[in-house]
Parts: sequence; structure tokens; C-alpha cells
Amino acid sequence: MPVQAIIEHGARPAYDLADESGVLVNKLSIKPTREYVERKNSQRMVAYVRAENPRITFEFSGVIVGDTATGFADQHPGTAITALANFQNSIHGFSPTEGKIIYKDPTRELSDTDEPQVSFTAEMFPGIAA
Repeated sequence: MPVQAIIEHGARPAYDLADESGVLVNKLSIKPTREYVERKNSQRMVAYVRAENPRITFEFSGVIVGDTATGFADQHPGTAITALANFQNSIHGFSPTEGKIIYKDPTRELSDTDEPQVSFTAEMFPGIAA
């Protein structure tokens, strides 16, 4: 090829965003959460709160690598994921070595003008024995 397809200058900032298997990750949202049980007093004000059932959700969107979807781009909903490239260290108290990470809600978008896109959710439940 006589002309370079891409020319870059400078250092691109690193935001610790890693590509997953088969997906060039463009965006990642991380949401740790719990369910809350409340008890109210006689004035109908919350006097006690219990937070239970911790879990952490990862929402990914990105470009499918290559001509065919493989890896995370082609997982069956409900599949247990062994590891996420973006969850290698403890985040908000959640450890990647505990519980199960479940692949959920994949969406594939195809277009004549854009690269094939995929988005999916991975939810980690620390209470499920590995």
C-alpha cells in the first residue's frame, strides 16, 4: 500500500480499558449494587436499612473483531464467563476470583456503512460458588 491508512501523533491517553475476546471495547460501564431492605418507624421514616445481595454489572459496547463474531461477541446468554479482561483486579470490594460472572443481554448491530457492533452485559454474583 503506497499510502498509510492511519497516521497518529502524540501519546493516546490510557484509561485502563481492555479489549475482550472478539470485541474491540469502545465503552464500559461498571455498576456495583445491592438490594436494600428498609424498616420504618411510627412516623413512617426509615429507621433501619439492610443492604444485601451484592453484585456488580459490566456493560460493554464495541466493534466485532474480524468478519465473524467469536469470543464474547458470540456467547450464549446465561453462559458463565471464566474471566473478563476488564475485571482483573478488585473493584469496589468485588474480587474477580470469587463467584460467577454471567453473560447477559447481547445485542448485535449490523450496517452497510459501519463496522459490526456488539453490546452485552456481564453480571458478577459473588455468592455463587465457583
